[in-house]
Amino acid sequence: MDGRPIPLVWHAGPELTSTARRSQSPSAWSVGPLGHWSPKTIFTVVTAFVVATTTFAFYFVNDSVAVDFSTTVVWAFNYRNVSAPALDKPLAAINLPRAKTTTSGNDTGGYCPPLKNISNLNKSNVLHLEETSMDTTESLVFGDMKDKILHLVEGGNRHLRAPSLQTTSTSSYDGLLDSLIPLGATVGNYSYLPGGHWRPRHCTPRWKVAIIIPYRHREYHLPILLRHLVPMLKRQLLQFAIYVVNQENDLPFNRATLMNVGFLESLNFSKWDCFVLHDVDHVPLSDLNNYGCTNMPKRMLSGSDRWNNKIPYRTFFGAVTGMTRENIRTINGFPNVYWGWGGEDDEIWRRVRAHHIRIIKTKGPTHFYKVIAHHHDSAPKNKDRKKLLRTFKSRFNHDGLNNIKYARLRIELHALYTNISVDIQKL
Repeated sequence: MDGRPIPLVWHAGPELTSTARRSQSPSAWSVGPLGHWSPKTIFTVVTAFVVATTTFAFYFVNDSVAVDFSTTVVWAFNYRNVSAPALDKPLAAINLPRAKTTTSGNDTGGYCPPLKNISNLNKSNVLHLEETSMDTTESLVFGDMKDKILHLVEGGNRHLRAPSLQTTSTSSYDGLLDSLIPLGATVGNYSYLPGGHWRPRHCTPRWKVAIIIPYRHREYHLPILLRHLVPMLKRQLLQFAIYVVNQENDLPFNRATLMNVGFLESLNFSKWDCFVLHDVDHVPLSDLNNYGCTNMPKRMLSGSDRWNNKIPYRTFFGAVTGMTRENIRTINGFPNVYWGWGGEDDEIWRRVRAHHIRIIKTKGPTHFYKVIAHHHDSAPKNKDRKKLLRTFKSRFNHDGLNNIKYARLRIELHALYTNISVDIQKL
């Protein structure tokens, strides 16, 4: 496998209401002479009919699984017709419609309100960082819908166990989330797909955010983080998913390579606007800590209780950082040569600055984090990290996304996240 992203299999853009249809270009929604539908409109209607037929067929064949038909149609229309604002141009060049400030009720066709206009955000959350199980976290997030969601997740994983998908070839995943659309559900004011893919129902999300968590042997930490992070992202009215990238071998931990894997593999699911690279033991304190895609690249942490609510040094760029899709491609992703603890975040800072991209450094209590107590053996320090930092300029153009090699062992859908287990090797 060459590490390049495969063609998109699912892109959930804004919901397709009558208002949205009128705002689309004539090529997307047009009528011919005497009111005849254009070929593109006919294609859209036929697509909706096929998805609806598939949904009802699935329901009658699998009557033990309750399928939300209205959610299915929403995902299907989003997949085929409308894209969220692209970030392949500067953020300042993106003209968003004026947002509706409502935070409840039916879909208005408008964009979700900016963070400052959302009324139910908590300035400071009470964090429960004691040990908890994933089962308990799922119950807290889904409530009495938990059993239904687990049924849907089980159905999604049946797709993954198909012989055609049990390979290390990325091309075998074409159409994966397309086939999961009939497994959609409504959870409160959100539409949900197995694997922890969430989208607001009553407004068009301003941003599509992928959370990438590099991971190995952190079963204690993950349910604690998700218990707090998932509800917070929903309160921010983001479209989001969480991808846990699991290094499944005995080599020293390589955080940066796992972030490369997460970036590439998550783009097989959707064309995410930005990516939050998130250590599993860091929990945000405030809902006002914006996980949307504005002002990136961004050091999202201004301090943690580990360092007395400070950062360890001025150029620190680790723990929790945010970057747009364009940012990551511009710097060729992240270095693949840092095996063990330390150094990779410092090189990422230098890569960004070498391309004359400004890094936003957050300040104040809004961006404080709590660190979950460690219940694992930390990775050994990388003895070569200082040497690698000195030589990064001669290496970063050919060390990153364009030379990564890994074997995808499996992808597993869970209720709150998608697990991507990989075998990464030294180049």
